[in-house]
Amino acid sequence: MGISRAWRLGGRGMAGAGLVLLALTGIVRAGGLTRFEQSIKPKMPPGVLEYETAAALGLEISYAGAAPAAAAKDATAPATARPNCASGTRVFVLNDDSWSAATVREATRSGAKCVVKLDGADSDDLAVGADKMIGWTIDGPGKAVAECRKGDQVLVESDGDWYPARVKSERDGQGKCRIKFDNADDDDDSEAVEIKRVRRLD
Repeated sequence: MGISRAWRLGGRGMAGAGLVLLALTGIVRAGGLTRFEQSIKPKMPPGVLEYETAAALGLEISYAGAAPAAAAKDATAPATARPNCASGTRVFVLNDDSWSAATVREATRSGAKCVVKLDGADSDDLAVGADKMIGWTIDGPGKAVAECRKGDQVLVESDGDWYPARVKSERDGQGKCRIKFDNADDDDDSEAVEIKRVRRLD
């Protein structure tokens, strides 16, 4: 047999063997493994044979178990941030309709709220969440106001507490802002206050 004929036969033999191997490894079906797959599967990481075979055939694989795992992970995320309830921390808390100075005593058993004591109050302690607490400063809650701008929503100090109010006009000749408290009964009930008694939360 000549070399060229042997090569042609050998080439056809190799091509045939390749087709057989492809037939053994390339068939994708619902269940069961061929003997060839069973013999090599322990030597390969799980999922490699199926993924490579499907990729070669232009198929897309979706693993049904992945979505529930991601959902379970998201479910463990806290809905809201827990407040800092370190004992002795000074804060302002929203009590009724005003911001009042208070001192943190401890966290509640769940840790979702802080137990606080209002300054100068004889009432029982309050349990407040992070959404009703802001950091304490000697000047008051929030930020200082540089100018009085008509229509701005602000906080105004009255008897040690800070109440929501709205600026009614620019500063007058004495450097005071005319404001109206949100809880005022009369629409015309406004007063002029020193700008140092006016602060804002935004």
